Amino acid sequence: MEDGWAWFPAWALVDHAPPADTLAAVEAPAGHRAADALRTVAALLRLERQGRHHEIVAQRKQLKALSETLFAIYMRTR
Repeated sequence: MEDGWAWFPAWALVDHAPPADTLAAVEAPAGHRAADALRTVAALLRLERQGRHHEIVAQRKQLKALSETLFAIYMRTR
């Protein structure tokens, strides 16, 4: 994966999901795939807590497009 450490925040969210109030504060600059993955994972975790299945499917598709490796790790925990 390019820019290895840039992806760390998204990986950390998958492995150690924070409380919901922390997720609400997740912000990342646009335009970098790792930042986009961080926002996508944070959105997925919020949607999971809300049970919004159709939106979860769309966000999962977006995560897979950003990183198949991160997507596979995320799905392994689901």
